[in-house]
Amino acid sequence: MPYAAKIKSNPKKLCSYSLKFALAAASDAYKTVVKIGKSKGLTTTDKAVLADCKDSLKDSVEELQQCKEALDSINRNNSTSSDEAKFQTENIKTWASAALTDEYTCHDEIEEEKVGPTMKKKLDASVVKVSRSASILLAIVNGYCSNY
Repeated sequence: MPYAAKIKSNPKKLCSYSLKFALAAASDAYKTVVKIGKSKGLTTTDKAVLADCKDSLKDSVEELQQCKEALDSINRNNSTSSDEAKFQTENIKTWASAALTDEYTCHDEIEEEKVGPTMKKKLDASVVKVSRSASILLAIVNGYCSNY
C-alpha cells in the first residue's frame, strides 16, 4: 500500500487520492483512444466506436475535473459540517456517477460493435481502469466522505 502512510485514517486524503487516480485513469484512457484513432487501417466501425468513446471519455475527464473542483472547494473552506461542504459532496457524487455512466457508454459500444480484437483489447484495458477507479471513488465518497 504505497499511499497508506500518506492517507492514514484521513477521509479527505482518501477521497483526494481516489479522485486523483480516477482522473488519471480517465485521462489515460482518453489519450489511448486518441492515439488508436490515429492508426492506419481502421474500419468504418472502428472509427465510429473510437469517435463515440473519445467523446464519452472526454466527458468523463471533465466530470472528474468537476469532482476535483468540488473537493478543492471543501478543502479550501476546511469545514466538515457546513451546508456548502454537504452540497459539494453531493456534487462529487453526481459528477462521479456521470463519469461512470460515460465510461459505461464507451464500454457498451466496444462490446456491441464488431471492432477488431486487438483494438478491443487495448480499449478494454483502458476503459476498465476508468470504470474501476470511478466506482471506487464513488464508493469511497459514499462511505467515507459523506460526513464533510
